[in-house]
Amino acid sequence: GKCPGCVAKTLKEGLSDEEWGTDVYAFKHSEQSYALGKEGSTKRKIAGAAGCIIEYVGNFALFAGTKTDRRRGYKYLEWLLLQRTGMIQLEDLPQIEKHPDVHVFSLPADAASEAIGPRGRGLRAIEEETKSFLFLVSGRGKDVKVLICAGEGRSRRMAESMLEALVRDWRKGHTS
Repeated sequence: GKCPGCVAKTLKEGLSDEEWGTDVYAFKHSEQSYALGKEGSTKRKIAGAAGCIIEYVGNFALFAGTKTDRRRGYKYLEWLLLQRTGMIQLEDLPQIEKHPDVHVFSLPADAASEAIGPRGRGLRAIEEETKSFLFLVSGRGKDVKVLICAGEGRSRRMAESMLEALVRDWRKGHTS
């Protein structure tokens, strides 16, 4: 028969060294509902961008797949959770340029609100279409930085060209 909570009782946070396996993240406080998103949309977005399977069991997130894909999913979840309390500083993500799955896109500050759209809808639409995970960080200078995260280079390039198109369209509407 069923045994509610039995699986979750046996889980422990940790990373597997296996090439194909499962990594486990233990949620703290109210992180899980934020990481799930409306109807599971955030969980699906991170899984698609990372290229791994993500399931939530009890207060745990399980990442299944290749070691590279799992670590990418784990990293994206950690970055997502950092955003809960406000905008992340680019300096808070050391050596971001060394992550081959991440591209930093500079979005002119005056174009940012239009490109992002109400409640982030512009970015969410790009994520959905490109299987990427996008989020804003503040950095030096006036530009807002958009981190384009995806295991697939094609997804990152597609997201970047969609952001470039948004900026181009914004500039056309704001030049005399």
